[in-house]
This record gives sequence, structure tokens and C-alpha cells, in this order.
Amino acid sequence: YCPADAASTAQAQLAALRKERGNLDGEIQSASKFLGSSAADRLEQVAQLEDEIKEIEGDISVLRAGEPLKQQGEDDARLVAEGEDELEKAESALTHINTQFTSSKGALEKVDAEVFRLQEGMEKAVAATRDLKRIATQSSQLLREPLEGPSQLPPDTDVDPMALHKETEAISTDVSELMQLRDGAYQYARRLSDAEISNTESLSDGTVKLGTKEYDDIYRIYAGEFDNIDGLDKKLRQAVAAHNHTTSTQMKIIQKMESAVKSFGDAINAEVAGVKISDLDSFQVKLVTEDRFSALCRDLKKQDAPTASDTMLSEDFYNGLQSFCTEFLATRAGQARMDMTKIIKDVEFIYQKNGLSEKKPQSDGTTSMVNAILLSVLMRRMTPSDVKIRMPIMFDEAGTIDHNNFPALVKSVEEHGYALFAAAPNLSMVMARDIGVHHNLSLFLLTDQDLIAPECEAIYRDNADIMKRLIAVEG
Repeated sequence: YCPADAASTAQAQLAALRKERGNLDGEIQSASKFLGSSAADRLEQVAQLEDEIKEIEGDISVLRAGEPLKQQGEDDARLVAEGEDELEKAESALTHINTQFTSSKGALEKVDAEVFRLQEGMEKAVAATRDLKRIATQSSQLLREPLEGPSQLPPDTDVDPMALHKETEAISTDVSELMQLRDGAYQYARRLSDAEISNTESLSDGTVKLGTKEYDDIYRIYAGEFDNIDGLDKKLRQAVAAHNHTTSTQMKIIQKMESAVKSFGDAINAEVAGVKISDLDSFQVKLVTEDRFSALCRDLKKQDAPTASDTMLSEDFYNGLQSFCTEFLATRAGQARMDMTKIIKDVEFIYQKNGLSEKKPQSDGTTSMVNAILLSVLMRRMTPSDVKIRMPIMFDEAGTIDHNNFPALVKSVEEHGYALFAAAPNLSMVMARDIGVHHNLSLFLLTDQDLIAPECEAIYRDNADIMKRLIAVEG
């Protein structure tokens, strides 16, 4: 044992202990400073600041997109209202014109058939009259001198009995043909008279009078009928032109309604574009229209509007348009309106996640979050811009929502003018932090009966004066 070595060793150990003590003192001072600044408060403040930054960024994006979309939504709503009014008038006019068109079409077909038969009869009558005049002239020339007596014939006149016989037979043949033509013309005239197309008094006694005066009278009567046919044809063409104009108006209204439905869906998607939910990049809604409405809109794009022309489109097109209006126009208080509950048959949700789109159902919490945000957006669009309302929205099983979604939920509901009530089976400080005011139902004991489910312990309400008063009374 060497005292000098022992002293040196003891001094080295003492220096090491002093150095270690200095390090420990530094760590104790750092820990004391960290503990003195309340680490939990600091973490909570940092989280709140980050949430506020996200909310401010969301507010900026929503404010930038909200105003033009709001104006577009109001314009679309006004366009739909105007379109429905125009469609009511057009449908009423279309029904009236269709009735007139059907009646006029049947009458015109009947008149066309009779006109065709009348034209044939008139042509035969004219030909018969021409032949009759020719025969009368020839007969007069042949019979004039013999009827005056043989003494009047020149002495050198040579009468050939055979030639005279041939001429007589020819005249007889012509007269027979004339009688056949006369009978045919009489039958056509009788059919027109029986059909009440003409009322010829010369036919009342069952005889045919082909004298000049009688023939002229019948001709004037039939000429008047032809004039009426021309007027009816003109009137029918005017009705067709009016019908086409109404049809063109209907086509434009339906096309405008298709555009309005699409614009409405686009406006909704623009409003929810800035909302962040769980692991979704974004979500969209798609309005699915009835198949017949979609098919009709596609046909209208292929079909040129008939405007005011007097040319009819295909009968299938008119029947399809009429069938659609009958199916999807609801009549209330004597007025026809488009039943949008039949036009829009479904609403699809399209979720964007990691750059991909999918339609499969999401978790209950995500679905509830999407429904709550969409409900608040739709309710605000139903409210006039100059009206401010405050309505409660009850959100049950709020604990199923991802805590990171609570700030967006509260912001979306409140900015649309609604008050959020959220209920959860267990007390959550995260929900209490984001929603604001909360109340533990287990603090109230009922004396008469148990109305509160055992698993329900807390109720959350943002900035509710009544809840604040209850809490004050409890305190």
C-alpha cells in the first residue's frame, strides 16, 4: 500500500464525481425549466395552432370558390323555375294541338280520298262533254239536210246508204261510250253527295242532266269543294307549324333542365371540394337521372329542332316525347310541373383516395361525416340568401368519427348556420376541445325513473347558452 498512489486515485475519483454532479445539475435545471412551462399545455397549444392554420387555409379556399358558385346556384334555380313555367304552357298547348292535329289529319285523309275519286270523275266528265260536243256537231251536219226533206237536196247529191250506215254506227258507238262515261260520273257525284262532301240538287231525282247550264252548276259546286280543300290544307299546315314550334320549345326546356341538373351537381361538388375527411383526398356526388330522361336528352341532341316548319318529324319521336311528358309531368292544381323525384333516381358518392376513384362504401365514421357535411350544404342552398337561420343538427355516435375530422365537421356545420349537437357513449377530451361545451350526463341523478341509457355519459354542444347556464348551476 502506497499512500501517494491512494491519494492520487481518490482525487481522480473525486474529480469524476464532481463532473458527473455538474452534468446532473444541468439536466435537473433543464428538466425543471421544461416542467415549469407545462409540456401538456404547450403540446395542446401547438396542436391548436396547427388546427387553426388548417382551418384558415380551408376558409380561404372555400371563400374563393363560394361566391361565384352561390350566384351560379341562384341562376340555375331561377333557370329551372322559368323552365318549369315554360314547360307547363308548352305541354298545355301541345295537348290542344295534338287533339286538333289528330282530328284534322283524319279529315284530310278522308278528303284526299274523295278528291282523288272526284278528280277522276271530273276528268271523265270533261272528256265525255268534249266527245258529246263532237258527236252533236257531226250529227247535226249529217241530219240537218235529210231532216229538211228530200226536196231540199241538190239534184246532183249522191247519198251513199252504206256510208250513212257506217256513220250512224259510229255515232251509236260514241253515244254508248258517252253513256258509260255519264254513268261513271254520276256514280262519283252520287258518292260525294252521300258522303256529304257536296250537296248537288241535280242528283236528287236520280237523273243526270248534262246540259250546259246543269253542267256548269255542278262544276261550280265541285270547284267550291276544291277551294275548301285548299283552305283546309293551308289550315292544317299552319297547325303543323304551330305544333312544331311547341315541340321545339319543349325540346329546349328539357335540354335546359338537363343542364340545370348537371350544374347543380357541379356546384355541390365545388362546395365540398375543400373539405378534408380522414384518409380521403376528396369526395364527389353524382346525380343519376332516370334512364328514359337520359335517353330522351341524347335523342334531342341528335334531332334538329323543327322550329316553325310545316314538315312533321317521325311519329316515333312525337310518341316518345308525349309518353315522357305523360310519365314525368305531375299535375297539381291544374298546372303541370316536372317531377324531379322521378327524374333523379339515385345519388352516387365517388371517393378519391391516393389518386384513385372508388365507389365502394366507406367506414361508418367517414360516411357519417360525408352525410353531415352534404346535409349542411344542401340546407344552406335551400335557404334564401337574405335569411339567417339557426337549426340544431344531432350527430349520434360521434365517437366513430376520426378525431382529426372534428375541426372540419364543426367548421362546415357552423358556417352554414347550424348548431351541432354530438353524442358519444364515452367522454372524449378531443371532442370537448373541438366542439366547445360538453356535459356529463352521469352528473344528474333521476329520482323518478331512469331515462338515460347507462352507456351514455356525455353530451356535446358548441356555444350553447342553456348548457352554460346548466354548468354554472351545477358548479
